[in-house]
Amino acid sequence: METGVTKPIEEIVNTVSGIEQLRSTTKEGMSQVTIEFKLEKDGAVAAQEVDAKVRTILSQLPEGTDAPIIDKFALDAAPVLTLAVSGRRDAREITEIAKRRIKEDLESLPGVGAVILVGGRQRAIQISIDTDKLQKFENLTIEDVRQALIRENQEQPGGRIDQGPRELVLRTMGRVKEPPISPI
Repeated sequence: METGVTKPIEEIVNTVSGIEQLRSTTKEGMSQVTIEFKLEKDGAVAAQEVDAKVRTILSQLPEGTDAPIIDKFALDAAPVLTLAVSGRRDAREITEIAKRRIKEDLESLPGVGAVILVGGRQRAIQISIDTDKLQKFENLTIEDVRQALIRENQEQPGGRIDQGPRELVLRTMGRVKEPPISPI
């Protein structure tokens, strides 16, 4: 992530005029580059210039990298409210509740700039099981199918390799790329 995403983005945006400070944070699977501009630099122009620069290197980013999100914000526009949601339900269910009953309601209020949901677990695919077909398999239950999906569809950290000044983060890719079309 550091060498394939963060460094190329830092190098290209560093050519934009009026930069006061350039910082980056790289974590496993995530890169954040923060650019602080001089006070005289128009924020909208700066955002457009950064966007134009980043678009020139999109094809050079590693395969599977999500398109960078370029957002402008004032440093004094810190969150007014941070809210943590937890419960005894499944993490996906709590995420859906937080999205539908908290985030969407707050976004509709006048004067709210943005509501960002951090963490949680999003449902990726909907599994429909044909119970008639399932019954044909002796001793196979819906729970067996659920456990098999959990067990076989994982992306795990694979460790790190230090190569002098470079650090490589490894992942094992075990996720379903395309869900099957036909129901079980």
